[in-house]
Amino acid sequence: MLARSHAQRLVVLLDACHSGGVGSLKGPNGGLVPGYTEKALSRLATGTGRVIIASSRADEASLEFAGAKNSLFTQHLVDSLRGTARTPGDGVIRVFDVFNHAGPKVGSDSLGRQHPVFKASQMEGNFPVALDRGGVKFAAPAPAPHLPTDDWKRIEDILVNLYPTGPQDQEIWARAGGDLSRLRLTGRGRVDWFAALRTLRQGGGGACISADALIRAGLDDFLHHQDLQCLLGVL
Repeated sequence: MLARSHAQRLVVLLDACHSGGVGSLKGPNGGLVPGYTEKALSRLATGTGRVIIASSRADEASLEFAGAKNSLFTQHLVDSLRGTARTPGDGVIRVFDVFNHAGPKVGSDSLGRQHPVFKASQMEGNFPVALDRGGVKFAAPAPAPHLPTDDWKRIEDILVNLYPTGPQDQEIWARAGGDLSRLRLTGRGRVDWFAALRTLRQGGGGACISADALIRAGLDDFLHHQDLQCLLGVL
């Protein structure tokens, strides 16, 4: 079926036990019938822009927790398509964004018992598979209130000191109403704070975040921080 498809870009999602070997089908007595090998899975991915994402390695089961609506893999896959995958913020979710979100989540939640598999052939780029947030269009956020450049620099210096690893440190950005997926994080604290605050000044970084909310979230952690209290008075 895949060989007959003339699609330029094709994504196949497999959620089944042993799917990393496109594996093994249950036999009439409940046993496992040998299925496709790792080499055969690679052949399935042959073609321009072909991607196969399998829920587990060839020797692993795909887990489903009691009471859950979906399997572990499908839950994180759906979450990534609903907007939790980290994206560049350009309005689309790409195939690598989906796997880079679902893969580690499944590995972590399964305590290392399940590892999704990604295979690709002749990919010409990290192509889009969905509109971010399901294509819902939000009103453009209001620009941040005008503050002198010196005040923004004070905010940056304070936050770098209090949250040295960046906006994700102690979930400060999220607690202030921000969305980390709207930021480009490099893992370098001051660089990330500089870029995040520049995004905030332009009205981005999340629908609910503001300089005021960021300062108040900082005061939740450092109640008696005098510089934060002074900045709150300015805002």
